[in-house]
Order: sequence, then C-alpha cells, then structure tokens
Amino acid sequence: MVMRLEANELVEQMARQPEDSKKEFARILAKKWPHLASNIAQYIDIELMDQEAQKGIWSDFAEEGLAEEMEAK
Repeated sequence: MVMRLEANELVEQMARQPEDSKKEFARILAKKWPHLASNIAQYIDIELMDQEAQKGIWSDFAEEGLAEEMEAK
C-alpha cells in the first residue's frame, strides 16, 4: 500500500524537518529527479513573486518604469 501525502501535509512535514534533513532532501531530489527539482524551484519562485506583487512591493517599481516610458514618448 502506497501512502500519498496531500500537498499541505507534505509542506507541514518539510517545515518540521531540521535544516540538515531539508538539505539532504534537496540534494537527493536534485540528483534523482533533476527536472522535477528544477520545476519545483521555479514554481516556488513564481509563487513568492506573486505573493510579493500582491503586497504591492513591486507595483512601485512598475509604476516608476511606466511613468518614465510615458515621459519619454
């Protein structure tokens, strides 16, 4: 019987692991499943950027760039 962890359970399990276990997990994942490891890293980066954008941190930069572009025209 294969036990399937739901995403939230998996996240909670990883969060509770000591740092050396997290590093070992990353090393093993990258060695055995490099494409999967890369995809997960990208998904995490995108999610973090989305969360930051929702907070409005990046909107100031975007508005400044847009204002500069409009002034240049």
